[in-house]
Amino acid sequence: MNRAEIRRNQREQSKSTKTYTLNQSQIDQIKKQAVEDAVDKAFFLMMALPCEVLANEGYWEKSARQRMPKFIDEILSLYAAFEQGVVTMEQMELDLWDIAGVRLERKKL
Repeated sequence: MNRAEIRRNQREQSKSTKTYTLNQSQIDQIKKQAVEDAVDKAFFLMMALPCEVLANEGYWEKSARQRMPKFIDEILSLYAAFEQGVVTMEQMELDLWDIAGVRLERKKL
């Protein structure tokens, strides 16, 4: 390969790689949006998964239409209480252990 071909290949490669210049506020906005999207997706999954389990065979398969709205309202109410600082994660962990004998473990941040 001669020098002209090498340069042509380098130009073609540089054209295919786009470069963007962002300021700090744009980077912060992109990060904020990514966090919001991740939280929305995680919250949806953490709502939908238990609802799917309860609505399927063996739990509320016949009464899901009557029970599910109240169940979801209770979850949203508890989440709102958590956001307002009325309930803590530690309190919920202890309640689950005391009431149901279930221990949910999470990474300490």
